[in-house]
Amino acid sequence: MRDDAYRNWLQGKISSRPISDSISRCRRVEESLKMNLDEEFSKDGGRSLVELLEYSSEDESLNRPAPTGISFTPGSNIKNGMASLRSAVKKYLEFCHSTKLK
Repeated sequence: MRDDAYRNWLQGKISSRPISDSISRCRRVEESLKMNLDEEFSKDGGRSLVELLEYSSEDESLNRPAPTGISFTPGSNIKNGMASLRSAVKKYLEFCHSTKLK
C-alpha cells in the first residue's frame, strides 16, 4: 500500500479523520489477509478481494463468520464492519486506477 500517495490523493476529496480511518482499514485488510493491495490491484483490479470482503444480510442472519483472517470484537456487527473494510478497499482501488498502477 502506498500510504503517502493515497493520503495525498484523498486530501480535498474527504476530511482528515475519514482519511486516517480509510488508511487504517486498508492496512487492517492487508495485515489480516497477509496481502498487498497494490498487488491485488495488479492481479485483477482487486475484484477477487472485493468479492472476498462481501458479507450479506443472509450471511448475517445465518451468523456466518467473517472471512478467515479478519476478526471482530465479540458482539460487533460483522456486516457493518465488513462494509467499512470493503468501502475503504474499493476507495484504494479507485486510487490505484486513477494513478494508473499496473
